[in-house]
Amino acid sequence: MSRTTKKLAVFLTIVLSAMPASAWNERAHKLIGHLAFRHLNEDERDRVHAILKKHPHYEAYLTADRPASVDPREWAFMTASYWPDWVREPRDFQGDLDAHWRYKFSRPNWHYVNFPYRAGQTAFEITVPVQGPDEPNVLQQLGLGEEVIKDLAEDEGQAEGVDRGQNKAVRVCWLFHLSEDIHQPLHAATLVSDGRLLDGDRGGNFLAVKRGADSAPVNLHSYWDGVLGDSTDYHSIAKLADELLKDPSLARDRLSELTEVHGYRNWAKESYELAAKEVYLGGDLPIILWVDKDEQDQAYRERVPTLPGEYNEKATEIGRRRTIVASYRLADKLRQLIE
Repeated sequence: MSRTTKKLAVFLTIVLSAMPASAWNERAHKLIGHLAFRHLNEDERDRVHAILKKHPHYEAYLTADRPASVDPREWAFMTASYWPDWVREPRDFQGDLDAHWRYKFSRPNWHYVNFPYRAGQTAFEITVPVQGPDEPNVLQQLGLGEEVIKDLAEDEGQAEGVDRGQNKAVRVCWLFHLSEDIHQPLHAATLVSDGRLLDGDRGGNFLAVKRGADSAPVNLHSYWDGVLGDSTDYHSIAKLADELLKDPSLARDRLSELTEVHGYRNWAKESYELAAKEVYLGGDLPIILWVDKDEQDQAYRERVPTLPGEYNEKATEIGRRRTIVASYRLADKLRQLIE
């Protein structure tokens, strides 16, 4: 194998193993859906649920495995929040994706927007995303989805064999999920540098870090997806929701992000600034390129930098705030769309 071929093989290993991950993990998505449910009144819950009941996966997923003590509407809010990740096809999928009952709804590039950030950058205006202004992304799809839900636009991304009522329910699920995604800092930014990261780090997917000196390496994006833990047990999620709602610093009237009406682009700008300042530490975050777990040896694991100082504590604080802000904004948006 030539040196050029070897380099290409290594590059492809990195790229294929670091395709964009889901924003927030299942726990965080379901937490935001649970909180949004609690922010709405009974009539509003009923009206959103009436739309979700037409979803093509209502029985197969939205109401499946519901604990007997949980309100069906609440469970549907929680599962709707995660559904767009549930329909993602596995990497080894073989067959006709467009004809598959589940995976035909997969839209991987809808979940994020890659606004470029360079280490040391001090201005945080978001301009043209790395993937190009005309490529589908989270901002484009949030705007279009809102128009589809209000019956003001046709849906070019509608899956085959899905009628209008079903597709509206599908789009409500996307509204849940993408409203949540855009509040994860690494779904609005990509670290760009000359040489190694000319096209960016795919929102941290190409970078490896360790939570502690003795921890296994994880990619930076996955680290931020899971800053609030990984338990998907209903009672664990409800307990965390109670904790957030009782935290005085997270009360709605204390959240400066909610003092003005902002559009989706402003939500992305907030996340972009957080990524620049708190995720990448203004460019001072020690980095090493991510290598697939199967390719990691002891020498590589020892080279992966450990996150500095109070990084873990700060990341958890940011995760808590971003999830509660997302839940209020999601509830407000649902309330507007069902008027």
